[in-house]
Amino acid sequence: MLCLTTENPMPTDQNVSAPLPKRTFFHPSSGMAILGLDWLLFSGNVLTGGAATPLVCLLGFVAGIIATTACQRYAGRSSWGASLLKGVCAGIVVGVPFPIFGTFVGGGILAASGLSSLKKGRVQQEVASLEPT
Repeated sequence: MLCLTTENPMPTDQNVSAPLPKRTFFHPSSGMAILGLDWLLFSGNVLTGGAATPLVCLLGFVAGIIATTACQRYAGRSSWGASLLKGVCAGIVVGVPFPIFGTFVGGGILAASGLSSLKKGRVQQEVASLEPT
């Protein structure tokens, strides 16, 4: 006798999902924004011999607030208040006239945000897709 069931006894890639990385204070895009603004603004400041430092600090502060608030609100799905608070923190970091500070903080955000676990999950999915079925 032939028995047909609707259940699939063998798990497939569609039934198994990779665990989501834990949520961190800053979204990874915020870390990239901090790094990018810091490198862009202060590497350009070298060309002026440091004469534009006050302007670059103010511009970095404002751009850091805007970029991080947008990243947190739309990519990180934070509330407006939390996004603005995180934006002010990032603005202070970008506005400090020491490029190494923004690089350290931005890199730390990227490292803590779970990018390595996302990469591991992607590699595991690619390996699973190459296995014969």
